[in-house]
Amino acid sequence: MQFATLLALVGLTSAVKVQDPNPRWPKYLDGEIFMNSVMNNYCSEGEDKDHNPTGVFTMNEGQFKALAQEVLGTHKGIKGAAFDSYFSTYGAKAFGHFDVNKTGAFACVRAGESMRFLASDQYMQL
Repeated sequence: MQFATLLALVGLTSAVKVQDPNPRWPKYLDGEIFMNSVMNNYCSEGEDKDHNPTGVFTMNEGQFKALAQEVLGTHKGIKGAAFDSYFSTYGAKAFGHFDVNKTGAFACVRAGESMRFLASDQYMQL
């Protein structure tokens, strides 16, 4: 019976497919479920002067807020009006902490750090 349960679990876990990463993403993001979600849903890729993709992925303040809404809602239960109040109090400071050059965006690879900083929980599992 235990062997059948183990086989069933192995079958379920092998059926879960992580979305294929963009080939221009840093290699260390391969297999990272949180970061692949961030890169797919909350980041923008830069372009050079000829409008060719550069492989540089950044997050602006609007994308940061959208990610924060998902992360804080999921991991901390902060939703709706509570989120609006929390983000209006701490959001600009957290975004500014990572946008050190004041360009209006920061590197997407820092998304995990930024969410932990915003949540004031350095041990939050993402």
